[in-house]
Amino acid sequence: MFMKKKGMTKLLITTGLLVGAFLVGQSKVDAASLTFNEDLKGYDATIKTENGKNVLSTRKGTWDLDENTQIFSSKNLKIYLNNTEPVNINSIYSKHDLEFRGSGELTADTDGQFGINVGGYLKAFKYTKNGVGKVVGKGTESGIRAYNEIQMEGGTLEGYGVNYGIWTYNDIKPYYSANLKAVASSENGVGIWAYRDIYAWKGANVYGEGGASGAYTEIAHIQAENGSTIKGVSRNINSPLSALHAQKQMPRAYSSAKVIEEYVLTRQDTIQWRPRQTIAITDYTSIKRNMSNVQNYVWSTNGTGQVVAVPGGLQFTPPMARATVQGVRSTAVKSEPTQLKTQGSHIIQLSNVSLGGF
Repeated sequence: MFMKKKGMTKLLITTGLLVGAFLVGQSKVDAASLTFNEDLKGYDATIKTENGKNVLSTRKGTWDLDENTQIFSSKNLKIYLNNTEPVNINSIYSKHDLEFRGSGELTADTDGQFGINVGGYLKAFKYTKNGVGKVVGKGTESGIRAYNEIQMEGGTLEGYGVNYGIWTYNDIKPYYSANLKAVASSENGVGIWAYRDIYAWKGANVYGEGGASGAYTEIAHIQAENGSTIKGVSRNINSPLSALHAQKQMPRAYSSAKVIEEYVLTRQDTIQWRPRQTIAITDYTSIKRNMSNVQNYVWSTNGTGQVVAVPGGLQFTPPMARATVQGVRSTAVKSEPTQLKTQGSHIIQLSNVSLGGF
């Protein structure tokens, strides 16, 4: 039941494809569209709404924007989102850094690999502290890809892809009021994949969801501080990866921050669970990685029925129908792998729990 899937693990930790990939993908272009053949060459670009239409302007000229638009720059590119109407384009490829400022909304939705592809740093409202702009990337491999850090101090950044929602070969650092969301649709997908830290600070919110893991780091921590929240959602409790998976480190929650793991269960997952029998949830590789003893957590359910932690696991008392069972630990315990300090919390959620059938 808990067999490790070699193919899944190989897919999730392979970096070569994305490290070397720079082309954003196939385009639905027409002759009138701004395409990758037009290099903006790092000139500041402003998107604004004029007479109900969104246009992009630089020192090089002005272009109407539509779903076929491809934005390319061979040098660092800064885009000001001053549009009052949401703008939908095909894709963005900056060979070096890409920065967004402003309060407008932009979606890059491509049938190629990456909606937004950045060869350097992605600074999404990095200098717009507590800003309200929104940028969304959608692609067939990853919605957003950045080779260097992803930095935020406000606004919203979302990525939706098949294998990854957001992928970076460095750190992800949302601060203050920043919201970052990433969803991978495939069975083996990872919502957020980072080679280094996923680090939320000063109230930022991070959400990652995937078939195998919500958020994955290769060499560093998944860490929330100062009231921030990082939540990872796994759609497969039998995955060899946890919902928040720090391959060589661990999740951390400091200073009233929260790290949350949610496992969405199916009927097949719970078909052998019996009322009032001990269910050893730490037998699942996904859960055991970040939690060693259920009795170190305070358990509750959002619906009818009850859940009690006992030696070796959890006992459920029906009726339960699509309930969410939650365990919370807010105190440091040396034997627990997830690190907590100064009222940080680690939360395990089992959602869609039904005893007695759906």
